[in-house]
Amino acid sequence: MSSLTLSNVALSLGGTPILRGIDLAFEAGEVVLLAGRNGAGKTTLLRIAAGLLAPDSGNVSLGPDAIAALPRRAVAKRIALVPQDTAVPFPYTVNELVLMGRAPHLGLLGFESRADRRLVGDALARLGIAELAERSILDLSGGERQLVALARALAQEASILLLDEPTAHLDLARRLELQTLLRELAGEGRTLVLVSHDLGPAAAVADRVALLADGVIHAVGPAETVLRPEALRATFGIEARLVLTEAGPAILADR
Repeated sequence: MSSLTLSNVALSLGGTPILRGIDLAFEAGEVVLLAGRNGAGKTTLLRIAAGLLAPDSGNVSLGPDAIAALPRRAVAKRIALVPQDTAVPFPYTVNELVLMGRAPHLGLLGFESRADRRLVGDALARLGIAELAERSILDLSGGERQLVALARALAQEASILLLDEPTAHLDLARRLELQTLLRELAGEGRTLVLVSHDLGPAAAVADRVALLADGVIHAVGPAETVLRPEALRATFGIEARLVLTEAGPAILADR
């Protein structure tokens, strides 16, 4: 059974169609790359998938349940959305921010337990940022803040992770570490939907690629069958091709 399904989803903003008849199913244990040009509607699609934005028509389902019929807390226990940028106006420590990921699991009084704090520590360690625990989020670099947002999603223990440009601001070493982590999380049975403009490295960790353009999904499938010159032309307006190298897939421009 699909862990997350979008059926005939459509949305217009300000009278402009953004998404039209989107049909996508995301399975447990897979990484799906959602790719398209700037403004194609990728972030909007993630927000709809997370239940944060209601479509004009169509349905989003978590297993057999319509997401619109579920309490917000129930959705948050199962889906974590990591946005491109997380604006934090107050000097929370990294520990405090990651602990916020436990909010859907806390009782009526909202007090965290020793187990909650342990999960926070585990998430920080897994992202390799345990040493930042007592630092203010305002003192961190963009890449470090991105890793904190990912740690908060891990602490949330959601089985579905919606990641909007998770490698933004990360240096090469951190990007490679994150690629390994994404595959590990999928191997644990989590569903990962990844938006990225860095097609080559993202395709290397993805089981499937979905191309979004003009409000519709043009193709879905393995990278080597989807990222063909005609599809790249239709989606991005470029003349390019996918090349499989020893280092992994790469997109090369045709001259």
